[in-house]
Amino acid sequence: MTLQIRSADTISRIPIKEVRRFFRHVVGWHHDSFDLQWLQDQLSLDEKSAIALALELAAQGYVEPPQNGAYKLTDKGQELMRASAAGKVSRKAVEAALAGLLERAAQYNSDPDKILTIDAVAVFGSFLSTKEKLGDLDVAVKCRDRNVNDPDHGKTALAYAKRSGRRFGTFIDQLSWANTELCQILKARKRTIVIQVWHSFLDLANIDPDHFHYKVVFGNSEEVGAEIRARAGKKGSGGPD
Repeated sequence: MTLQIRSADTISRIPIKEVRRFFRHVVGWHHDSFDLQWLQDQLSLDEKSAIALALELAAQGYVEPPQNGAYKLTDKGQELMRASAAGKVSRKAVEAALAGLLERAAQYNSDPDKILTIDAVAVFGSFLSTKEKLGDLDVAVKCRDRNVNDPDHGKTALAYAKRSGRRFGTFIDQLSWANTELCQILKARKRTIVIQVWHSFLDLANIDPDHFHYKVVFGNSEEVGAEIRARAGKKGSGGPD
């Protein structure tokens, strides 16, 4: 079950939703740790505030004490990353949110100006239960570069960000704009939709494969199952519903 948090909650006077956003950003870049500079830049903090937040995150068990300047996310930190601040809504509302997301995914893939392609969308969590009141819609989205023969994907990503006309706080934000935009399009400001990073979803599927359930609602379920098994490095994993 996804952890529920309140929008008013804070950690070292920083809104917990901002901390959650930062954790998702870190994992989105295939990292499980961060340094103070990254924390400071992403949350627009001064050095003193960044240090205070890092110390409090460690004290509350969200990260491990620093090793060579790096703060590694703990299981509790991973849980916060997946947390939802949405209130309980009806199953009908969540089903409508999923239908809208899938429609937007199809529209996204049909847009020739996008540099990414959505390969799969998998649903997991409470949506697969029989409950009528749900907290959120947990989905994992797999995407890839549309032009597999592109000789310089980084250059293409930077050019795409420049064409957006947006201003970016950091180089990483600029480089990751296509992925950020994709998630924004799929969410469409729907608070009940929580998008999980794909490789984190694969890890979740292998933590307790006999009890983890998912359903591929966009893409090829057999390919997703094979990817989960490959991630585990052995046969057997939680299968799709």
